[in-house]
Amino acid sequence: MIPPRAARASFLLLCLFVAGSSLACSRTAPGAKPRLVVLYAPCSLRCPSLEPYAKDVPFTPNLAAFARESVVFGKHVTETPESGIAYASIFTGMQAKGHHVFHHPVRLEDGLPTIAKAFAEDGYECWFWAGHPMANGALNYGAGVPEERVVTSTGKDRPNQWVPGRAVTMTANDERFAALLDDLSAHPEKRVFVQVDFTLCHDPYYQFCSKDDVAKFLRDFPERSHGLTPEEIDRYAELYGKNYGAFQWNYDEIVRQLDLGPTDRKKLAAVMQALYETDVRELDRWFGSFLEKVRAHGLAGDSVIAFTADHGEALDREDLSFRWGHGLQLVPETVRVPFLIRAPGRLMPRTYPSVTRSIDVFPTLAGVCGVAVPQDAGIEGVDLAPALRGERPPPELLAYSHTSIPSREQAASLLQYEGVRKQFPTFRPDEMRVRVENDRVACELRYLSDGGSGFVAHDTAKDPLEEHDVFDPKDGAMSWLAHGLEEYKSELVESYEKTPAAQGSPSEDEIRRMKSLGYVK
Repeated sequence: MIPPRAARASFLLLCLFVAGSSLACSRTAPGAKPRLVVLYAPCSLRCPSLEPYAKDVPFTPNLAAFARESVVFGKHVTETPESGIAYASIFTGMQAKGHHVFHHPVRLEDGLPTIAKAFAEDGYECWFWAGHPMANGALNYGAGVPEERVVTSTGKDRPNQWVPGRAVTMTANDERFAALLDDLSAHPEKRVFVQVDFTLCHDPYYQFCSKDDVAKFLRDFPERSHGLTPEEIDRYAELYGKNYGAFQWNYDEIVRQLDLGPTDRKKLAAVMQALYETDVRELDRWFGSFLEKVRAHGLAGDSVIAFTADHGEALDREDLSFRWGHGLQLVPETVRVPFLIRAPGRLMPRTYPSVTRSIDVFPTLAGVCGVAVPQDAGIEGVDLAPALRGERPPPELLAYSHTSIPSREQAASLLQYEGVRKQFPTFRPDEMRVRVENDRVACELRYLSDGGSGFVAHDTAKDPLEEHDVFDPKDGAMSWLAHGLEEYKSELVESYEKTPAAQGSPSEDEIRRMKSLGYVK
């Protein structure tokens, strides 16, 4: 008879052997690199509206299915809730103090490292579907991709206005992508890297979906309708469209001016949520179509696909400084974004529970694919691939976030709203908001009504909406975070003051781009 202790030991050894054998079988041959690598990065995606992050969401089935085959990063934090800066951080692996983008639109400097450059140097044929006006090829966000492989569909006067067929190109569901997959299937020796960015979910949400789209969404998901009639949807969407700047940046005042009572405010919020979720459903549909094209070409098993976003989105929470949008507040809805990697044979599907950052996307995706990252280029992100493979424990990272320093034109447009002036009286660099998060708490440096400043902290596990301040200056760990936050802000301000963006006025093209997303009037 085997002693109980020995029996337990034998059983554990057997479990380890089986698990190890299963893991070994699931991995590709050492040194093998995926033939297709995709970084798919749409704009304005809030985790509470996506099924991998919220279990009661019925309208993102394609992303939910993708998540079941992926590593899902549960606490992924963007550097800033503004697209130009955030995409620069994703594509370079550097914070703003390194890539020098503090507002948008700004052209990326030529000498910066980019994910496309890294894959190109490893022998990948690189492509860029550049559908975002603040982060496209003309602004050098595809550095490393030959000009003839940058596919852009931005329109003219309003690059983001919904037009028939535009989403096909933006989301890489067009003929050029199909031809690329045909060529990849026909040439087994070829390897391709594809970078995709675009926006379908940006405020004001009504510009990306038709009345028929919204009506169909509410028919399919009546529980999201909140009892709204078609006439009410039209009325409140039109009301928001005429005043969306004020609703976003000066909510209390516009509600008073329009004499909107509690019922009106509730219905307005429900309509805007329906519009946003209609856009999200459309995005999920295009992502599913994209994945189906990869599968139909027999490439799903030899591809690595990463899905992330530049920033999140606020949708009418009462205690927020700004009820809709993203750019000027560091709250969970705007700084927490999705990040998933599907890598069959390379990574086992699971949830990664620790904090990760936008700057980690580049080195991690490269690490999963066995692509070298330049060591002397100033990349600040961490390659998480060894932790994902179980080769080392997850590192405890500090995720720093900050608001932008608007251009003069954008600042002038925003400062017309009293709600903005209360938070950012002049938009001087030192008025920038900063935040840091680790695996336990989030700490933010805020400005007080008396002109001073102070820290607030939140237990992110017990208080996911960050509504209850637990900052204690006598707590050594919190005091250390607060001190680091002050240093981080000082470095950002110092770096900004040395950049060309700190001087001069925006060009006509830059103003047009800002108008296209409603950043200036």
